[in-house]
Amino acid sequence: MVLKKLTDTMEHNVMKEHKAVYVIAAIISLPVCAYAVYMKIWILAAISALAFLSIAPGLVISVIKDKREKETDSKHSEEFKRIRSAGDNGYEYAFTEYYKDSFDKIHDWERSGFEDLIWTKYQNGIIKLAYLLPYLKKYDGMSRLQADLASPSTTDGHKSIIADALDQAAGYPA
Repeated sequence: MVLKKLTDTMEHNVMKEHKAVYVIAAIISLPVCAYAVYMKIWILAAISALAFLSIAPGLVISVIKDKREKETDSKHSEEFKRIRSAGDNGYEYAFTEYYKDSFDKIHDWERSGFEDLIWTKYQNGIIKLAYLLPYLKKYDGMSRLQADLASPSTTDGHKSIIADALDQAAGYPA
C-alpha cells in the first residue's frame, strides 16, 4: 500500500521534461549509499537509499507509460491525434463545415475515448469543439451547449460560436 502511494506520487512528480534529472539522481544515489555503508556513515546511507527508493519506482512507471503511449499513439487515427492536440501550444483545430466528418474519420474502437477527449477539452476551454458536442452519444452535448448559451458567465464571442454550433446541429445553414 505504501509503495503504491509512493509510486502514484512519483508518477505525477516525474515530468517528461525533468526525467533526465531524476535518472541522474537515481544513478548517483546508489554509489553514494554504497560508499556511505562502506564508510559507516549511516545517516548518509539511509538518506541516499531513501532517495533511490523514492525515485526509482516513478522512473520505471514513467518509462512504461511512455512506451504504452507510443504504442497506442501509432494506432490512433489522424483525426484523433488532431483533436487531442487542440489547444496544445496555442494550436486550435480549425473547424469548418466538415466537422461532422470527424466521427467518420476515427476507428470504431476510438469512439469512446474520442468523445471523452472532446468533452474534456471543451470543458477546459477549447470552445470550437462546440461544433462536435451535438454528435456525442456518450454525453448530452446539446444540453451542455444550451446551458452554456444561457449562462451569464459565457462571453459574447463564445456565445456566438455556441449559437452557431446549435444552429448547424439543428440543420440551419451557417
